[in-house]
Amino acid sequence: MNKAFVKRDGTIKLYDIDISELWLASLVYAHIGWWVENLFRLSSKHILDSRNQILPFLFCYSIALWAMYFMLGTTHKTRFFQKKSSAVKTQLPLRSEIYIILR
Repeated sequence: MNKAFVKRDGTIKLYDIDISELWLASLVYAHIGWWVENLFRLSSKHILDSRNQILPFLFCYSIALWAMYFMLGTTHKTRFFQKKSSAVKTQLPLRSEIYIILR
């Protein structure tokens, strides 16, 4: 039986990745999203606006990361384009390109 949440050795895994790694990646995405959005706003409108947020994070980007992970998975374990075959390693570059394009 394939469970979504598995707790082993004090770590909680969501499908196949540790949940603390996903949380850290979502914080990094939220921070990078804040910087990119504010730099474009600074260059176009000449103002630095953080959407009235106290911390420099835009959590809509982290929600997008979680949604992509739930829907698509990773390049090694895809969920949406999953195909049972023995030629998975030869299809990995194609899957990586599809994952990057859809992301």
